[in-house]
Amino acid sequence: MHQIIEVAAARAGGRIPLGIMTLRQALTMPHMEELRYRHITDDRHPERVISRQELENLAGQ
Repeated sequence: MHQIIEVAAARAGGRIPLGIMTLRQALTMPHMEELRYRHITDDRHPERVISRQELENLAGQ
């Protein structure tokens, strides 16, 4: 099963959505502090914002 990640750029006053992608696709995004990752899980669990390190850890599972 693919893990789904929402990627957005943090900007003053909010964020700019960049897309919903697989974990592998999210890892191909450049390393930028402005990027935010939101792990989208099933209906029983809320979405949660994760760090780039957590994103890489998910890929290692």
